[in-house]
Amino acid sequence: MKSILEIARFTIIETLGYRVTRVIILFVVFLPVFAFLFSKLFMLEVSKVQIDVMAAGAYLMGIVFILSTVVTLLGNDLGSKVCYFFLTPPIRRQDYLLGRFFGLVVVVTLLYIVLLIGVEGLVWYSLEYEDPFYRHGISWITGVMVAWTAWYQTLSLLSVIFMICTWASGVAEMLVFSSSAAFIYWVFPAILSAIQAKNDIDSIVSDKLANIIEMLAWLLPDMTGGSLVLAFEHGIAVDYQVVFMHAAGHLGYTIIMMLLAFLIFMRRDL
Repeated sequence: MKSILEIARFTIIETLGYRVTRVIILFVVFLPVFAFLFSKLFMLEVSKVQIDVMAAGAYLMGIVFILSTVVTLLGNDLGSKVCYFFLTPPIRRQDYLLGRFFGLVVVVTLLYIVLLIGVEGLVWYSLEYEDPFYRHGISWITGVMVAWTAWYQTLSLLSVIFMICTWASGVAEMLVFSSSAAFIYWVFPAILSAIQAKNDIDSIVSDKLANIIEMLAWLLPDMTGGSLVLAFEHGIAVDYQVVFMHAAGHLGYTIIMMLLAFLIFMRRDL
């Protein structure tokens, strides 16, 4: 456990030292300002526009951080053999992987805490100064849902990238496969949802292709976090059991992907 915590601590310091990480932090800090100014271009639903911009920025931040920082970090470790500095007795391979993962989880959490402060700042301004006509449905829980749903969905993507990087051979290969995974992760579920209705499947695709679509739907996590945020924006009652189950599904997906990463990394020839 001590070695895991030490690697995690080193990962936090190393990650925060990256210039791209500091740029991402600045992006998060100034995102509420952009959201506020951008919302002034609209006549109605001003507060909802601000929340939508913050939600989009939250997901974009997670993807950029993973592709720019995490892939670079793991690429240097595994592609350039920097991991040899960590993998000295008594440190085991699983200690190294867990330390890296927990350290990056802490950094991701810090980024989303900063984003949460920005969202809640916009919500506070809206509740205090905006006419109720422009902020119908907005409440304090709206900002929490933006940061919370984006956080655990980013963690599940992070675990997928760990799994990919444990078998990819170099930084370029890791970046290509990780970018493809991020695209599939965020875009493909929306496409699946659009064509998954039974009538649509019967009229557009063959039975064989429909079965493939159903299988892919099972392999990918449920990407309905944005829908939950949208419901809270509009004041639609949402059963908190649904919110909990959605989060639990992503955290379970994260555990499964990390177990696969452990199995692959234990067999990898370093």
